[in-house]
Amino acid sequence: MIVCDIDGVILHISRHFTRWYNKKYHKGISENPSHWRYGIDNVNVYFKEFFDTCTPHIYDYIFDDVEQYFNKLSEKYTIWLVTAFPEEHKFDRIENLSKINYANIIFSKNKKIDIVEKIKPRICIEDKPELIEYFHKAGIKVYYPERNYTKGLNGYGIKFLNWGDLYNKIHYNGRKVYGKKDNNSEKGLVH
Repeated sequence: MIVCDIDGVILHISRHFTRWYNKKYHKGISENPSHWRYGIDNVNVYFKEFFDTCTPHIYDYIFDDVEQYFNKLSEKYTIWLVTAFPEEHKFDRIENLSKINYANIIFSKNKKIDIVEKIKPRICIEDKPELIEYFHKAGIKVYYPERNYTKGLNGYGIKFLNWGDLYNKIHYNGRKVYGKKDNNSEKGLVH
């Protein structure tokens, strides 16, 4: 089983938020979350307003190649999505993710660790540094996107550049792939 985060992994929420904020408030904060020093008082108030007004359109900000490779992974693995996304927007979020195949979605607020510990996945896909470290120490194989804010986590998981890279790393179980078909690649990994 795989547990996968959504924001920052499947959806480029930071790009969507900063574009919305910059347009609405005529500001110029960076779309790259590693550069955020918002300078925004009450940033949580703005995030709430953002989620209240923009949630139906968040799917427009899905990372490239997610649909293709996520759905290929879901053919071989049971994938649960676990997110801290506000539960009051649950139905919009489910609609946002309608093009990808997953078994379940859990809205955890700040209890993601508890939920992941109960599920006991073999693999976790996460972008939050503290959770990457925690899940690794708990014995879960962690894959994380290469971002400025995930630098320095090499000992805690396997970084990926994009969803195609992630698919290859999971599917080929860490073996290097040089464009040659591997006889064992059809077998996939055991769940």
